[in-house]
Order: sequence, then structure tokens, then C-alpha cells
Amino acid sequence: MRKFISLISAAVLSMSLVSMPAQAANTAVIAVYDSDNILVYSTNTSKTDNVYSFRLPEEFEGYTYKVFNADAEYTVAYGEAVHEPAEEVLPEPTEEVTEIPTSTPEITAAPQKTPYPAVYEKALDAVNAPAVVDTVSETIIDGETYYVTTMLYQGVEIKSNIRDTVVIESAPSWNDNLRGQSAAALKEGDVIHFTCDLQGRIKSIEFIYRPDFTDYVNAGGDYGSKFSKLIGRDNYSTFYFGVPVKTAKGYMLLADASGKTTEIDLHSGTFVYAVSRGRRGSGVSFSGTGSGAIGNVHVISSNFDDNDNIISWDDADTSIYALARVRNGTATEVIVFEN
Repeated sequence: MRKFISLISAAVLSMSLVSMPAQAANTAVIAVYDSDNILVYSTNTSKTDNVYSFRLPEEFEGYTYKVFNADAEYTVAYGEAVHEPAEEVLPEPTEEVTEIPTSTPEITAAPQKTPYPAVYEKALDAVNAPAVVDTVSETIIDGETYYVTTMLYQGVEIKSNIRDTVVIESAPSWNDNLRGQSAAALKEGDVIHFTCDLQGRIKSIEFIYRPDFTDYVNAGGDYGSKFSKLIGRDNYSTFYFGVPVKTAKGYMLLADASGKTTEIDLHSGTFVYAVSRGRRGSGVSFSGTGSGAIGNVHVISSNFDDNDNIISWDDADTSIYALARVRNGTATEVIVFEN
């Protein structure tokens, strides 16, 4: 449910205060969007005396802010609200934080274009999107060591200078050796999640997956959780891993080494990235959106049973596999690895 809440800004300190209902969640995500509906900044905040307080860089004055917590999505109009009808602009800021009276009827409006890519149901899904690492190089800025990291994120290429004091805070058990290391440990094709500080600089890294381009189907090893439902993350994301044996409009089938398949819904805006190495070349690239951007392993129809599981891998090229980030049953991103 979308609600309007009051925002008070102290220009000198660049401090923003948002009053909340007493029952509102204790923590929230603050997201900032530009006039092109692109997420440009995000940070976390907590509630004190029913007020969320947070500092934002001055360059974001006039942008539209969103506050997301476990209860609802809130639209905050700061300056000129570029995504809301004019008649719904909030009253002029006052000197005190005030709550909208509970008797005020809920404001309704015609459907508006969301300030984040359509594949995400909520901005919180966008903020927690995974990134695919392309290149990492070391540089010195004002005597400090940084790692210039180029990544694909929300369908576009971004570049960030990550300070050498920022470390990988979490990683799956099979990549536990990366925990505590700086961005220098990242490699082409790594899948990560990051958070930013109030200045928009990356402040933490969560490591999700590193491709090793193994032919999991024919290798004969027991890869366990590396080959199905990979990881769950605070209800924000679930990652599935397997061989894409069938893609069609609106869904794909991922198979594990035993041939058991999992059907995953696809959105027309699902972001698809390709990580290639070997005979098909090498590199990280954006393939497009939707099912048409996902390659699949050719498996003849007689190799499927009546439940769409694989009963034989004969003559199948299993050098392609995929990692899908799923929210509410639908893949928001799919990373395809080709060897």
C-alpha cells in the first residue's frame, strides 16, 4: 500500500526527518530516484520516537524519495515531486515533525510509472538487486587505495571506487575464504550484492556466487546446494541454479544433474546477463530482457518425461548453466554462464 508521509528538511544540516505511525517497522530503506525513474542512491535508517532520520547528499535536493519498510511503501515528496500528480504534493514543510491525522482519507491516484524498472514489484527489490562484476583495477585517490570496480546492475553498467577498507562481509560456505577480503579479491563473473553509505559509496559487500565453469551434469561430483536452491537472503532474494533446458515466453526450466527441473516464471523485463569463457569467447555482457535473451541447452523431446524432468542427458550440450534471482516466484535477474 502506498501512503504519503510528512517530510521536514533542515537545509543547513541536510538532515531529513520522517514521522511514522507508532506501529511502523523499526527499520526502513531510503531510496532516491532521478527524473528518469533511475535509482541513484539508497541507504538504511532506523526509527527513534516514531521518526526516521537520515542524512542525504545535497545534490539530491529536488529528487523524489521513497521509504520502504516491512509494513508499506511510502512516497515522500521533497521539493517538486516529479512522480506524483500536482494536486497530491505535500503541504509546505513546517518546523516540527507532524503525522498525517488518522482521519484523513487515503489518497488515491491514477496508476503512475514506477520509479524503478518494471521487473521489480517494489523498490526494495531494486535496491537489493545483485551485481555481476566485470573488471577490477587498483587506483590511488588522495593517497588512499581504491579498487575501481565495473559491474552490471539493474541492466546497466556502473563503475564504483571501492575503498580498500571495505571487505566482503558474507559468502557461501564454499567461498568462505573470501570473507574479510577487499574488493581486490573479486573476479570477472562474480555475483555480489552491495550497500552504500550516505555519500553513495559502497560500504559493504555480500558475496553470492563465483563461476567455475564446471560441467556439473557430467562431472560426477556431489555439488549439493550449489546446484538447486542456492541461497536465501532475508526474504529479499532466493537464488536458483541449474541447466536451462527449456525457455518459453513467461517461464524457464532449470534442471539439476539428476534431471529434476524447477519452473521459474520470467517477466518481460527480467534482466539477463552473460558470463562467457572458453570457446564462445570471454567477458561479461548484458544480453537483454525476458525469455528471448536466455540461451538454453538443447534437449530432444524424448529426453523429457511427462513432468518435464530430464530422463537422459544423451547428446545434450551441458556447457551452459544459469543462476536466477527470484522474488515471489519470478526471476528478476538471470545470469547465464557459458563455457
